Amino acid sequence: AVADLAEHLKKSIKPHQNEETLFNHYSIPSYDNGKEAVQEMGKEIKSNKYEVPAKCVLFSKLNPHKDKRGWLLQDHLPDNPICSTEFQIVYPKNESSLYFLYGWLSIKENYREIASGVGGTSGSHQRISPSEIFDFKCPIIPEVQLSKYSLEVEPIYKKQFNNQTQIRTLEKMRDTLLPKLMSGEVRVGF
Repeated sequence: AVADLAEHLKKSIKPHQNEETLFNHYSIPSYDNGKEAVQEMGKEIKSNKYEVPAKCVLFSKLNPHKDKRGWLLQDHLPDNPICSTEFQIVYPKNESSLYFLYGWLSIKENYREIASGVGGTSGSHQRISPSEIFDFKCPIIPEVQLSKYSLEVEPIYKKQFNNQTQIRTLEKMRDTLLPKLMSGEVRVGF
């Protein structure tokens, strides 16, 4: 089971008790809006959250049968990372399991099977129990093979992360410059 390779972290934090602290909030909307944590002051966050460690997978328990949300967080997290309690934190017991766990939970058939355990009375807010994630079957792979796999795929995931960061930077630059170009405030020389 996934629980053989990962812990279910759920260290609660109350951001509103730290009003002047800037948090990096991993939420469902921030996932849907380009997978970038949103910066918010503690006073703006009304509900409890979970502290987020580096090198984990955030697995959404909200409407998994509708929206696939598995968020790989690698080694460089911003300060004061927190996440919505709609995410379950899958924290590898061994660092070399991170990419395997993310891949295993992301396989379409596996994700679909986990999501099939959805329940709830509201059609728009159905959830799975954390046990659907952590009790999900998972092969036991020798440490040597996990380490080798991790060494092979880590550069790919890091490159993907860096590319996403560059895309967001370019989008912000475009959004800033385009109105100035259109208004004639900025000219481009050829």
